[in-house]
Amino acid sequence: MGYCFFTEHQSIKLNDQVAGEGFGAIDANRFRVNNLFTSAAALKAFAVTSGRIMVQSASGVTNTLNLVLKPDSQPSDLGLPKIDYIIYKGIDETSIMNIATKIIKPTSEKNTDLTSKIQADRTTFNQLTGGTDVTVDASEALGYIQPANIVLADTIDSIFYNQDITLVSVKEQDYLGDFNISGKIGIMIVFEKIGFQLKFEHVLQIDTILTHTLPANPTAAQTFRHKHDKEEVLAFMDSAAFYGALCQTGFSVYNGSSFEFKDNTELDYLYDNIIKKHLSKNKLYLDIRNEYYDSFNYYENYSDTIKWSLDATNTLVDVNYYRANGWPLLMINDDPANPNDVEFTSGNTDKLIKLAFPQGDNLQPTVYLKKALIKPNAPETDTYKKFSSTNLNDTNNFTYMHESLSCIKNNAGNIISNYYQIHYIKRADSAEENNSLMGKSLRRRRSVLDNLFPIFNVNLPFAASATPVSNIKIFEQVNFVDKEHINQTQFVTNIGLATDANYKAFVSYPVIYALNEPNDNAVIPLITSQFFNNKPFLENFDKIIVQDRLKISTHTSRNIPRPFFRFEVPAETLIEDNKLKNFDFTNINIISITNAQYTTLQTLKDTHFGASNPYKIYLSIANTNYLDVDSQNFSINVFVLTGLRENTVNNTVEAYEYITNIEFLASDRLYN
Repeated sequence: MGYCFFTEHQSIKLNDQVAGEGFGAIDANRFRVNNLFTSAAALKAFAVTSGRIMVQSASGVTNTLNLVLKPDSQPSDLGLPKIDYIIYKGIDETSIMNIATKIIKPTSEKNTDLTSKIQADRTTFNQLTGGTDVTVDASEALGYIQPANIVLADTIDSIFYNQDITLVSVKEQDYLGDFNISGKIGIMIVFEKIGFQLKFEHVLQIDTILTHTLPANPTAAQTFRHKHDKEEVLAFMDSAAFYGALCQTGFSVYNGSSFEFKDNTELDYLYDNIIKKHLSKNKLYLDIRNEYYDSFNYYENYSDTIKWSLDATNTLVDVNYYRANGWPLLMINDDPANPNDVEFTSGNTDKLIKLAFPQGDNLQPTVYLKKALIKPNAPETDTYKKFSSTNLNDTNNFTYMHESLSCIKNNAGNIISNYYQIHYIKRADSAEENNSLMGKSLRRRRSVLDNLFPIFNVNLPFAASATPVSNIKIFEQVNFVDKEHINQTQFVTNIGLATDANYKAFVSYPVIYALNEPNDNAVIPLITSQFFNNKPFLENFDKIIVQDRLKISTHTSRNIPRPFFRFEVPAETLIEDNKLKNFDFTNINIISITNAQYTTLQTLKDTHFGASNPYKIYLSIANTNYLDVDSQNFSINVFVLTGLRENTVNNTVEAYEYITNIEFLASDRLYN
């Protein structure tokens, strides 16, 4: 899948950013999540990658659209979080539609790739149906809604996942329209993030600024809620860092008449002509997450202080990860135009970063670097690179990383903007461990199901359907499973919510399987989708995804037969060490509950955590009763709700768990 720069980059057209236009914190309450530019001449907008398109009128600006691209696939080999949407700010409405009628411009008036595709689709439709109407309303092809009818709190998903709306598809480099040169133009890159949904209020603004204000004389609960709300910033990426990451694989740029692909042998060209347009051209983003994909000290079980070395020595110094403004994204500056802000020392010519993390209640952490850099001549092939670490108990109890991070540099030796995501993970406790908790830490993970599914925060994006349908929404790389003492595996996991007429199923499976023959088939082909066949989700999952390997069996214990699901693996799929060539089914977890049970859990959540509780509530298990004591493969358990809640007595936020009386049968070993 290729990528290109979103517009024309020539200096005679696209101006360099000035103050007030760049991505980043404005103060402790405001964060700009897009990049804005001005133009000196007419600028074309290009599809950064292939995907589907929606347009809406920009707020407060006449005759101007904001355009939303939903990518079909993701950048390969960069290990970035999933890019959910790319928003173009400030498109000239006349380059796409008639201002008065909202009819798509015919190619005789405006011949862009976007308008020509829409007209071609209409021609095909007329040929199939015998129709004669050649006009296309923007609401049909581009999901356009009259501004007076827009509900700002509605999600963008409501358009892109609506079966009654067929949005036009484009491919990389397609000419979409022209930017409005009379005002600001820009780009906003949005990651998928559990608990955050992109809404019309984010998309319609030319300049999108997250604003979360802490009241005067706040309570402890209000202070934590302010911190929680600011986690929204983790759903956005600086376009300087995005294109900086792409520099290592290359991307296409428009030369005024056609596109040229520039790879990492032309790094200086890409920096001087693309990255340098941004104020953050020499800024590296460190996004350090905990095992739940929140910022690393979200639960306040550590200190906010990490240690680093930016001077090419082994002497690490303290730095507040959240810095003065309290946003959960650490930026390292290396812009020579602002020497007082440069944080690398002159002796650190290789731009190496050494890190150490506070231990808190995480005495044996697992640390992963989620790759956003392909090193020349030494490509990484794994999605995640695992750090080795040493627990050096100095006076502050920090865990030190043996490896150093490295950075891409420009021809002057300064770093090129980039993004690194690091997972600082608290592993599961084994049965004999009883480590104490700190801060607002959730219950210790002993079972592989503990704190795995945030069951009320994985929302289905689909519009309601009049016909029976089963749905599945997948969130990629959002949790961690530790089965070290069960089958010697640890992995970052995708999770999903599936629904049908009678059940809800929560699915977890590794991002990439630990196979002894890694290949392109080392992933389950399960994506966000709908099945319009009136069948239960698990039946569709069995037939379409795992090819008739999910079977119903019966386990009888104490003269009581109990049905359960199991994966049946044909012998021909085995290889010499008894590992599967394709899917490792032992690491797939599926919890299926009835809609009535889910409603009961929802009521219990509202009662014990609060109906308007903004914090993630996870499903865990307790009261395990083994039916097969020797193997511990079959057990009766009850569900537990775990998460944060506000204590209204002392106005604080606390970790809490509620043990339900809802039982379920588990047909696998659950405990380390």
